[in-house]
Amino acid sequence: MTFVFVGAALAMFAFDFWTISGALVISGLGIAPALAVMFSIVSASVKFSDTAEAYGWVGTGQLVGAALGSAAAGFLIDGYGSVGGFIAAAGIALLGVLVPVVFRRAHPDLRGRDASPLADTEPVALPPS
Repeated sequence: MTFVFVGAALAMFAFDFWTISGALVISGLGIAPALAVMFSIVSASVKFSDTAEAYGWVGTGQLVGAALGSAAAGFLIDGYGSVGGFIAAAGIALLGVLVPVVFRRAHPDLRGRDASPLADTEPVALPPS
């Protein structure tokens, strides 16, 4: 998320196509790893039978966040021009850096561990027929 923040912050000071593109490439470098960590945390901390619902809530959170971010960016664009959108993006990305740092202890430690879902079923022994 630090890459996302740095790229969005740099985009506030970029005023032509190539510098904005470069800033957004830097920002884009952090998206896939951030999503991978988020999905790994869900996978490693939720029973297999609950993963569909958990991923549904993660998707809902992403959609709500995108909607709120778009609304905030719209107000800032009206007030400050195109830079306002990058201000909103950088602010939300900074929040995305700070929240995991503050709540680090709540995240499961996935080092050296398989991130597959927790099993909640066992094989059923059948009597010989």
